[in-house]
Amino acid sequence: MKKIFLASFLISTFISPQTATWAKTYPIYNFSAPLLNAVKNCYKYNEEFTKINPDLTSSEAICQRFNIRINGIMADNLCHASVTHKTQDMGKTVYKCKLSRAERNELYQAMLNQSAEPITSTFSIKEEYEDENGTLHQALTPMTMTDTAFNIALTKLKHNACTSDYEEPNESEQKLFNEYVLTFSENFQNKLKTCTPAQEYIKTPYLSKPIKIIGKEANTCVIDSGTFIYHIPMSDIYKLTNYDQLSTFAADPQIAKYVSTPDLSYVLFALSKCLKEEDDYQSPIQNQMINNIQMTKQTTSHNQDQDCVLKFMETVSRPDYYEAYETVCIFPEAEVKELLAPYQKILAKASQTQISQTTQNAAQKLYDTLNKKGYCHLNSL
Repeated sequence: MKKIFLASFLISTFISPQTATWAKTYPIYNFSAPLLNAVKNCYKYNEEFTKINPDLTSSEAICQRFNIRINGIMADNLCHASVTHKTQDMGKTVYKCKLSRAERNELYQAMLNQSAEPITSTFSIKEEYEDENGTLHQALTPMTMTDTAFNIALTKLKHNACTSDYEEPNESEQKLFNEYVLTFSENFQNKLKTCTPAQEYIKTPYLSKPIKIIGKEANTCVIDSGTFIYHIPMSDIYKLTNYDQLSTFAADPQIAKYVSTPDLSYVLFALSKCLKEEDDYQSPIQNQMINNIQMTKQTTSHNQDQDCVLKFMETVSRPDYYEAYETVCIFPEAEVKELLAPYQKILAKASQTQISQTTQNAAQKLYDTLNKKGYCHLNSL
Protein backbone atom coordinates (compact mmCIF):
# COMPACT_ATOMS: atom_id res chain seq x y z
CA MET A 1 0.00 0.00 0.00
CA LYS A 2 1.45 3.33 -1.06
CA LYS A 3 1.61 5.81 1.81
CA ILE A 4 3.09 9.24 2.29
CA PHE A 5 6.72 9.02 3.29
CA LEU A 6 8.64 10.94 5.93
CA ALA A 7 7.81 14.24 4.28
CA SER A 8 4.20 13.82 5.34
CA PHE A 9 5.12 14.38 8.96
CA LEU A 10 7.85 16.92 8.40
CA ILE A 11 5.93 19.22 6.04
CA SER A 12 3.74 21.23 8.36
CA THR A 13 0.38 22.54 7.26
CA PHE A 14 -1.60 21.43 9.60
CA ILE A 15 -4.16 23.04 11.37
CA SER A 16 -4.30 20.75 14.32
CA PRO A 17 -5.87 21.16 17.75
CA GLN A 18 -4.00 23.55 20.01
CA THR A 19 -1.15 24.23 17.60
CA ALA A 20 0.09 27.78 17.45
CA THR A 21 0.57 27.83 13.69
CA TRP A 22 -2.51 28.47 11.52
CA ALA A 23 -0.86 28.55 8.09
CA LYS A 24 1.74 26.52 6.35
CA THR A 25 5.28 27.21 7.53
CA TYR A 26 8.66 25.63 6.95
CA PRO A 27 9.84 24.52 10.38
CA ILE A 28 13.34 23.54 11.38
CA TYR A 29 13.80 20.13 13.01
CA ASN A 30 16.26 18.96 15.60
CA PHE A 31 18.68 16.25 14.50
CA SER A 32 20.77 14.62 17.19
CA ALA A 33 24.52 14.23 16.66
CA PRO A 34 24.25 10.39 16.75
CA LEU A 35 21.52 10.45 14.07
CA LEU A 36 23.54 12.76 11.84
CA ASN A 37 26.57 10.53 12.25
CA ALA A 38 24.54 7.41 11.49
CA VAL A 39 23.07 8.91 8.32
CA LYS A 40 26.46 10.15 7.15
CA ASN A 41 28.25 6.83 7.68
CA CYS A 42 25.31 4.38 7.66
CA TYR A 43 26.10 3.19 11.16
CA LYS A 44 23.53 1.05 12.95
CA TYR A 45 21.37 3.33 15.07
CA ASN A 46 17.86 3.64 16.49
CA GLU A 47 16.10 6.84 17.63
CA GLU A 48 12.60 8.00 18.55
CA PHE A 49 12.47 11.18 16.53
CA THR A 50 9.44 12.71 18.25
CA LYS A 51 11.23 12.79 21.61
CA ILE A 52 13.77 15.19 20.14
CA ASN A 53 11.03 17.09 18.28
CA PRO A 54 8.06 17.22 20.72
CA ASP A 55 6.24 19.89 18.75
CA LEU A 56 6.18 17.80 15.58
CA THR A 57 2.76 18.32 14.07
CA SER A 58 0.78 16.04 11.79
CA SER A 59 -1.02 17.23 8.70
CA GLU A 60 -3.97 15.10 9.83
CA ALA A 61 -4.11 16.44 13.39
CA ILE A 62 -3.42 13.13 15.12
CA CYS A 63 -1.06 12.12 17.89
CA GLN A 64 1.92 10.35 16.45
CA ARG A 65 5.34 8.85 17.09
CA PHE A 66 8.23 8.30 14.71
CA ASN A 67 11.05 5.84 15.19
CA ILE A 68 14.07 5.90 12.88
CA ARG A 69 16.21 2.76 12.54
CA ILE A 70 19.37 2.54 10.45
CA ASN A 71 20.41 -1.06 9.85
CA GLY A 72 23.72 -0.47 8.09
CA ILE A 73 25.15 -1.30 4.66
CA MET A 74 23.96 -4.67 3.38
CA ALA A 75 25.16 -7.08 0.69
CA ASP A 76 23.63 -4.94 -2.06
CA ASN A 77 26.01 -2.14 -1.00
CA LEU A 78 23.03 0.07 -0.09
CA CYS A 79 22.26 1.63 3.28
CA HIS A 80 19.13 -0.04 4.67
CA ALA A 81 16.93 2.02 6.98
CA SER A 82 13.34 2.15 8.18
CA VAL A 83 10.97 4.69 9.67
CA THR A 84 8.04 3.48 11.80
CA HIS A 85 5.12 5.90 12.02
CA LYS A 86 2.62 5.10 14.79
CA THR A 87 -0.57 7.10 15.15
CA GLN A 88 -3.29 7.22 17.77
CA ASP A 89 -6.14 6.07 15.53
CA MET A 90 -4.60 4.98 12.23
CA GLY A 91 -2.25 2.16 13.14
CA LYS A 92 1.34 1.81 12.06
CA THR A 93 3.16 2.39 8.78
CA VAL A 94 6.70 1.10 8.26
CA TYR A 95 8.75 2.75 5.51
CA LYS A 96 11.64 0.60 4.27
CA CYS A 97 14.38 2.42 2.39
CA LYS A 98 17.57 1.47 0.54
CA LEU A 99 19.84 4.45 0.00
CA SER A 100 22.81 4.77 -2.30
CA ARG A 101 25.86 6.69 -1.16
CA ALA A 102 24.76 9.70 -3.24
CA GLU A 103 21.21 9.63 -1.79
CA ARG A 104 22.58 9.29 1.74
CA ASN A 105 24.94 12.22 1.23
CA GLU A 106 22.14 14.42 -0.18
CA LEU A 107 19.96 13.62 2.82
CA TYR A 108 22.83 14.32 5.23
CA GLN A 109 23.60 17.71 3.63
CA ALA A 110 19.90 18.60 3.74
CA MET A 111 19.77 17.75 7.46
CA LEU A 112 22.66 20.14 8.05
CA ASN A 113 20.83 22.90 6.19
CA GLN A 114 18.96 24.78 8.90
CA SER A 115 17.36 27.32 6.59
CA ALA A 116 13.57 27.62 6.74
CA GLU A 117 13.48 29.48 3.43
CA PRO A 118 11.90 27.48 0.59
CA ILE A 119 13.71 26.68 -2.64
CA THR A 120 12.36 25.39 -5.94
CA SER A 121 13.82 22.21 -7.40
CA THR A 122 12.97 20.01 -10.39
CA PHE A 123 13.98 16.35 -10.21
CA SER A 124 12.99 12.93 -11.55
CA ILE A 125 10.88 10.45 -9.61
CA LYS A 126 9.97 6.83 -10.27
CA GLU A 127 6.29 6.22 -10.91
CA GLU A 128 4.49 2.93 -11.50
CA TYR A 129 2.01 2.42 -14.31
CA GLU A 130 0.05 -0.55 -15.58
CA ASP A 131 -0.04 -1.52 -19.26
CA GLU A 132 -3.01 -3.01 -21.10
CA ASN A 133 -1.93 -6.52 -20.06
CA GLY A 134 -1.92 -5.64 -16.38
CA THR A 135 1.88 -5.61 -16.13
CA LEU A 136 3.42 -2.99 -13.83
CA HIS A 137 6.23 -0.80 -15.13
CA GLN A 138 8.31 2.06 -13.75
CA ALA A 139 9.01 5.33 -15.53
CA LEU A 140 10.93 8.45 -14.61
CA THR A 141 8.82 11.60 -14.60
CA PRO A 142 9.85 15.17 -13.74
CA MET A 143 8.57 16.80 -10.56
CA THR A 144 8.93 20.44 -9.51
CA MET A 145 8.69 21.21 -5.80
CA THR A 146 8.99 24.36 -3.68
CA ASP A 147 9.95 23.54 -0.11
CA THR A 148 12.97 23.35 2.18
CA ALA A 149 16.07 21.49 1.01
CA PHE A 150 15.35 18.86 3.66
CA ASN A 151 11.76 18.17 2.61
CA ILE A 152 12.78 18.06 -1.05
CA ALA A 153 15.45 15.46 -0.27
CA LEU A 154 12.86 13.38 1.63
CA THR A 155 10.38 13.56 -1.23
CA LYS A 156 13.02 12.25 -3.65
CA LEU A 157 13.69 9.31 -1.32
CA LYS A 158 9.97 8.61 -0.93
CA HIS A 159 9.57 8.06 -4.65
CA ASN A 160 12.94 6.59 -5.55
CA ALA A 161 14.29 4.60 -2.60
CA CYS A 162 11.44 3.58 -0.29
CA THR A 163 8.43 1.26 0.01
CA SER A 164 5.84 1.08 2.78
CA ASP A 165 3.67 -1.40 4.69
CA TYR A 166 0.64 -0.53 6.81
CA GLU A 167 -0.79 -2.32 9.87
CA GLU A 168 -4.10 -1.63 11.59
CA PRO A 169 -3.82 -0.95 15.36
CA ASN A 170 -5.07 -3.52 17.82
CA GLU A 171 -6.88 -2.51 21.00
CA SER A 172 -3.89 -3.11 23.26
CA GLU A 173 -1.53 -1.03 21.08
CA GLN A 174 -4.00 1.84 20.90
CA LYS A 175 -4.45 1.88 24.67
CA LEU A 176 -0.69 1.92 25.28
CA PHE A 177 -0.18 4.64 22.70
CA ASN A 178 -2.88 6.86 24.21
CA GLU A 179 -1.27 6.47 27.62
CA TYR A 180 2.12 7.39 26.19
CA VAL A 181 1.20 10.52 24.27
CA LEU A 182 -1.53 12.05 26.40
CA THR A 183 -0.83 11.26 30.05
CA PHE A 184 0.61 13.99 32.25
CA SER A 185 3.78 13.16 34.16
CA GLU A 186 3.40 11.95 37.73
CA ASN A 187 4.95 15.16 39.02
CA PHE A 188 2.49 17.30 37.02
CA GLN A 189 -0.45 15.21 38.23
CA ASN A 190 0.65 15.76 41.83
CA LYS A 191 0.84 19.52 41.18
CA LEU A 192 -2.68 19.42 39.74
CA LYS A 193 -4.12 17.78 42.85
CA THR A 194 -3.04 20.75 44.95
CA CYS A 195 -3.27 23.30 42.09
CA THR A 196 0.36 24.27 42.60
CA PRO A 197 1.84 26.45 39.80
CA ALA A 198 3.72 24.32 37.26
CA GLN A 199 3.96 23.73 33.53
CA GLU A 200 4.46 20.77 31.21
CA TYR A 201 4.70 19.98 27.51
CA ILE A 202 2.60 16.94 26.88
CA LYS A 203 3.95 14.37 24.43
CA THR A 204 1.61 15.16 21.56
CA PRO A 205 1.67 17.38 18.49
CA TYR A 206 -1.53 19.02 19.72
CA LEU A 207 0.40 21.60 21.70
CA SER A 208 3.17 23.98 20.77
CA LYS A 209 2.95 25.73 24.15
CA PRO A 210 3.14 24.21 27.62
CA ILE A 211 0.09 23.57 29.73
CA LYS A 212 0.42 25.86 32.75
CA ILE A 213 -1.13 25.55 36.17
CA ILE A 214 -1.68 29.18 37.22
CA GLY A 215 -3.07 28.54 40.72
CA LYS A 216 -6.28 28.60 42.77
CA GLU A 217 -9.04 31.15 42.27
CA ALA A 218 -12.47 31.03 43.99
CA ASN A 219 -12.39 27.29 44.60
CA THR A 220 -11.24 26.59 41.04
CA CYS A 221 -7.88 25.69 39.59
CA VAL A 222 -6.82 27.99 36.74
CA ILE A 223 -5.05 26.20 33.89
CA ASP A 224 -3.73 27.81 30.69
CA SER A 225 -3.57 25.55 27.62
CA GLY A 226 -2.72 28.33 25.17
CA THR A 227 -6.10 28.28 23.42
CA PHE A 228 -8.29 28.24 26.55
CA ILE A 229 -7.98 29.44 30.13
CA TYR A 230 -9.73 26.82 32.27
CA HIS A 231 -11.32 27.46 35.68
CA ILE A 232 -11.83 23.86 36.77
CA PRO A 233 -13.65 23.20 40.07
CA MET A 234 -11.30 21.82 42.68
CA SER A 235 -13.72 18.92 43.12
CA ASP A 236 -12.86 17.80 39.56
CA ILE A 237 -9.13 18.41 39.62
CA TYR A 238 -8.27 15.02 41.06
CA LYS A 239 -9.77 13.39 37.93
CA LEU A 240 -7.28 15.03 35.57
CA THR A 241 -4.49 12.72 34.52
CA ASN A 242 -4.23 13.46 30.79
CA TYR A 243 -4.86 16.02 28.07
CA ASP A 244 -8.04 14.40 26.74
CA GLN A 245 -9.72 14.81 30.12
CA LEU A 246 -8.70 18.46 30.25
CA SER A 247 -9.95 19.22 26.73
CA THR A 248 -13.45 17.90 27.51
CA PHE A 249 -13.95 20.95 29.74
CA ALA A 250 -13.45 23.24 26.71
CA ALA A 251 -17.08 22.68 25.66
CA ASP A 252 -18.29 24.56 28.75
CA PRO A 253 -17.88 28.35 28.33
CA GLN A 254 -18.40 28.79 32.09
CA ILE A 255 -15.24 26.79 32.71
CA ALA A 256 -13.09 27.43 29.61
CA LYS A 257 -12.55 30.97 28.33
CA TYR A 258 -11.22 31.25 24.80
CA VAL A 259 -7.97 33.20 24.46
CA SER A 260 -8.22 35.48 21.44
CA THR A 261 -4.95 35.47 19.50
CA PRO A 262 -4.71 37.20 16.10
CA ASP A 263 -3.41 35.09 13.21
CA LEU A 264 -0.55 37.25 11.93
CA SER A 265 0.43 35.06 8.97
CA TYR A 266 -1.05 37.39 6.35
CA VAL A 267 -0.18 40.83 7.74
CA LEU A 268 2.31 41.63 4.97
CA PHE A 269 -0.24 40.93 2.24
CA ALA A 270 -3.05 42.73 4.05
CA LEU A 271 -0.96 45.88 4.52
CA SER A 272 0.19 45.95 0.90
CA LYS A 273 -3.44 45.94 -0.25
CA CYS A 274 -4.14 49.01 1.87
CA LEU A 275 -2.07 51.01 -0.60
CA LYS A 276 -4.68 50.33 -3.31
CA GLU A 277 -7.97 51.97 -2.45
CA GLU A 278 -9.96 49.83 -4.89
CA ASP A 279 -8.73 46.50 -3.44
CA ASP A 280 -10.08 44.76 -0.36
CA TYR A 281 -8.11 41.86 1.06
CA GLN A 282 -9.29 38.55 2.54
CA SER A 283 -6.91 35.83 3.67
CA PRO A 284 -7.78 32.13 3.49
CA ILE A 285 -9.95 31.01 6.42
CA GLN A 286 -7.96 28.93 8.89
CA ASN A 287 -9.86 26.16 10.70
CA GLN A 288 -9.04 24.37 13.94
CA MET A 289 -10.92 21.65 15.82
CA ILE A 290 -10.73 20.52 19.45
CA ASN A 291 -13.17 17.68 20.02
CA ASN A 292 -16.53 19.12 18.88
CA ILE A 293 -15.40 22.74 19.07
CA GLN A 294 -14.63 24.55 15.81
CA MET A 295 -12.52 27.69 15.60
CA THR A 296 -11.77 29.87 12.59
CA LYS A 297 -9.42 32.76 11.91
CA GLN A 298 -9.25 35.18 8.98
CA THR A 299 -7.43 38.43 8.21
CA THR A 300 -8.95 41.24 6.12
CA SER A 301 -7.99 44.77 5.16
CA HIS A 302 -9.39 47.69 3.19
CA ASN A 303 -8.71 51.35 2.59
CA GLN A 304 -11.34 53.61 4.14
CA ASP A 305 -11.07 57.39 3.73
CA GLN A 306 -7.26 57.13 3.46
CA ASP A 307 -7.07 54.97 6.58
CA CYS A 308 -5.91 51.37 6.52
CA VAL A 309 -8.40 49.13 8.35
CA LEU A 310 -6.81 45.82 9.30
CA LYS A 311 -9.01 43.16 10.95
CA PHE A 312 -8.16 39.84 12.56
CA MET A 313 -11.41 37.90 12.93
CA GLU A 314 -11.93 34.81 15.11
CA THR A 315 -14.95 32.59 15.77
CA VAL A 316 -15.48 29.81 18.31
CA SER A 317 -18.39 27.39 17.87
CA ARG A 318 -19.14 25.19 20.89
CA PRO A 319 -22.28 23.12 21.41
CA ASP A 320 -25.08 25.65 21.99
CA TYR A 321 -22.60 28.52 22.31
CA TYR A 322 -20.99 30.81 19.71
CA GLU A 323 -18.37 33.52 20.12
CA ALA A 324 -16.84 35.98 17.69
CA TYR A 325 -13.94 38.37 18.16
CA GLU A 326 -12.11 40.84 15.99
CA THR A 327 -8.91 42.73 16.60
CA VAL A 328 -9.11 45.94 14.57
CA CYS A 329 -6.14 48.13 13.72
CA ILE A 330 -6.92 51.52 12.12
CA PHE A 331 -4.07 53.83 11.10
CA PRO A 332 -3.25 56.42 8.39
CA GLU A 333 -2.59 55.08 4.90
CA ALA A 334 0.51 57.30 4.84
CA GLU A 335 2.15 55.05 7.44
CA VAL A 336 1.75 51.88 5.38
CA LYS A 337 4.65 52.60 3.02
CA GLU A 338 6.89 53.42 5.96
CA LEU A 339 5.88 50.23 7.76
CA LEU A 340 6.47 48.04 4.71
CA ALA A 341 9.72 49.67 3.56
CA PRO A 342 12.07 47.32 5.49
CA TYR A 343 10.18 44.25 4.20
CA GLN A 344 9.92 44.86 0.45
CA LYS A 345 12.30 42.04 -0.48
CA ILE A 346 10.49 39.63 1.83
CA LEU A 347 7.12 40.70 0.41
CA ALA A 348 8.34 40.22 -3.16
CA LYS A 349 9.26 36.60 -2.45
CA ALA A 350 6.45 35.78 -0.02
CA SER A 351 3.75 33.26 -0.86
CA GLN A 352 0.24 33.33 0.60
CA THR A 353 -0.04 29.56 0.27
CA GLN A 354 3.40 28.77 1.70
CA ILE A 355 3.93 31.02 4.73
CA SER A 356 7.63 31.04 5.61
CA GLN A 357 9.18 31.70 9.00
CA THR A 358 10.71 34.91 7.61
CA THR A 359 7.24 36.15 6.63
CA GLN A 360 5.90 35.21 10.08
CA ASN A 361 8.72 37.10 11.82
CA ALA A 362 8.14 40.21 9.70
CA ALA A 363 4.39 40.06 10.38
CA GLN A 364 4.96 39.81 14.12
CA LYS A 365 7.22 42.88 14.10
CA LEU A 366 4.70 44.87 12.07
CA TYR A 367 1.82 43.96 14.37
CA ASP A 368 3.91 44.77 17.46
CA THR A 369 4.64 48.20 15.99
CA LEU A 370 0.96 48.88 15.31
CA ASN A 371 -0.07 47.66 18.73
CA LYS A 372 2.54 49.76 20.55
CA LYS A 373 1.25 52.85 18.76
CA GLY A 374 -2.22 52.12 20.13
CA TYR A 375 -3.81 51.41 16.75
CA CYS A 376 -5.17 47.94 17.61
CA HIS A 377 -8.15 47.03 19.79
CA LEU A 378 -9.95 43.78 20.57
CA ASN A 379 -13.74 43.68 20.18
CA SER A 380 -16.21 40.97 21.16
CA LEU A 381 -18.97 40.65 18.59
